[in-house]
Amino acid sequence: MANAMAAVETLILSAREKRAKGDLDGALADYAKAIELKPDFAVAYNNRGLVKLARKDVSGALADLERAISLDPHLAEAYANRGDAHKLAGDVAAALDDYTRAIALRPTLVVAHLNRAELHRKLGNLQPALDDFDRTIQLNPSSVPALCNRGLVKRAIGDLAGALADFSRGIELNPKSAESRMNRGTVRRALQDLAGALADFDAALALKPDWPDALNNRGLTRQAAGDFPGAVADFSRAIELKPSVPVTWNNRGLAHHAQKHFDAAIADYTKAITMKPDYASAYGNRSAARIVQGNMKGAAADFKRAVALDPAIANDMDFDQFAAAITANARGLFTADDFD
Repeated sequence: MANAMAAVETLILSAREKRAKGDLDGALADYAKAIELKPDFAVAYNNRGLVKLARKDVSGALADLERAISLDPHLAEAYANRGDAHKLAGDVAAALDDYTRAIALRPTLVVAHLNRAELHRKLGNLQPALDDFDRTIQLNPSSVPALCNRGLVKRAIGDLAGALADFSRGIELNPKSAESRMNRGTVRRALQDLAGALADFDAALALKPDWPDALNNRGLTRQAAGDFPGAVADFSRAIELKPSVPVTWNNRGLAHHAQKHFDAAIADYTKAITMKPDYASAYGNRSAARIVQGNMKGAAADFKRAVALDPAIANDMDFDQFAAAITANARGLFTADDFD
C-alpha cells in the first residue's frame, strides 16, 4: 500500500510539473495513472479537473471536480475550481454558490475570494465585489489582479482617489501591467490630469501596441487636450484594429467635428448609428454637424430622434458640439416644417 501511495504522489508531482510546462496531455496521462492506482484519491480528480479546464473541456472538468467533492466534501479547492468550471459554462448562480462554499470551508482561500469578487463586479454587485477584493488584498497584499479590479470597482462608485491608489500600487508591484496603466490613465483623465493620463496610455500602448481600448482612451485624452489630429490618429488605429465598436466611430466624428471637418464627422456619426440605431449621442452630434452645414431638416430629424431615445440628453450634454442643436431648437431655428 505504501509503495502504491508513493507511486501516486510521484505521478501527481510529475503531472504538476508537466502542466506548469504546458504539457497538458502528459499531465492528463499522469493523473489517469494515479487515479488507476488509487481510485478514491480526491486530490487527483481535482487536479485533473484543473487540467481539463485549461483545455476548455468544461464537461470533463465538471465530472472530475464533482467526483473529487463526492470523495472529499471538505476539499475547498475543488469547490473553487468547480466554480470556475460553472463560470466557463455560463452558470453564474452555481459558480457563486461554489465560491461561497469554498470560502465557508476555508476562509483564507484567496482564489475563491478573488474569483467571487470578479464575478460580482461583472454582475454589477459592487459592494459584495468590494468586500471580496478587500479580503483578497488583506490575505495577499501583492495581488495585482485584486488591486486592479478593486480599482475598477472604486472608479465605478466614484471613489477616484481610492481607484488611483489601487492602480498605482498595482503598477509598483508590476510595472509591466498594461491594464493597471490603462485604468490609471482613465482615472487621471477624470481628475483632469491630462498629462498624467497621456503618460499612462503611452506606457500601456508601449506594452500592448495594438490595444483598441487604450488607443480609444488616449484619443479621448488627446481630444480633451486639444490635440484633435492626434485624437483622429488614435481613433483611426482603434477602428482599424476593431471596427465593430460604435463609440470609437462617434469619438472620431467628434474629433473631426472639432476641426470643422463636418463631412468626415457626419460620415463617422452615421457609421456609429448604422451599427447602433439607438445611439442617442451620435444622433445629437450629427444634428449639430448638420446645423453647421445648413441642413436644418436633417438636423431637426436627428435632434428629435436623439431626445426620443434619451430625453435627458437635451439637458445633460457630454460634448459642446451638441449644445448647438439645443441652442438652435431653443431659438426656434428648427421650424415646424423641419420636423415633418
